[in-house]
Amino acid sequence: MTKKKHHIVKKNISPHHEHEDKEPIHVRLEYSNSLRKSILRCTIDSTHMLKSLEEIRGIKERKEKLLERFHTTYSNIKSLVKELNKDLPSLPPEPKKEEPILVKEEIHKEQKIEPIKSKIEEPQDEISMLKKELAEIESKLKEI
Repeated sequence: MTKKKHHIVKKNISPHHEHEDKEPIHVRLEYSNSLRKSILRCTIDSTHMLKSLEEIRGIKERKEKLLERFHTTYSNIKSLVKELNKDLPSLPPEPKKEEPILVKEEIHKEQKIEPIKSKIEEPQDEISMLKKELAEIESKLKEI
């Protein structure tokens, strides 16, 4: 696959300087259709890029305006909140709640332990006494 090169052949070239030459220059291009198509594609692509660039500029301008509007609104809200805080009466500090809930829990724990002790029978020998102590310890561990 070899690429075809475009050859440019100029006709009617005058010996004068280009600035002085007012006559049209005719150029013959080989494979002119493919060259024209590629030039048209490039111009279409460039117009799409210019259009996108203008859209981006418009979006950027809108963004800057919205950010400015946001900052002014935010500063207004901030000043209004300060004024509101000045106008509101100060609240007395909340009284600290004591811990009556913990006291109730301790009472419940003590009540639970007592019935367990009463349910266990009196030991008659050392083994049963050790079993009783072990049961008491296990019941305390379960409650924790």
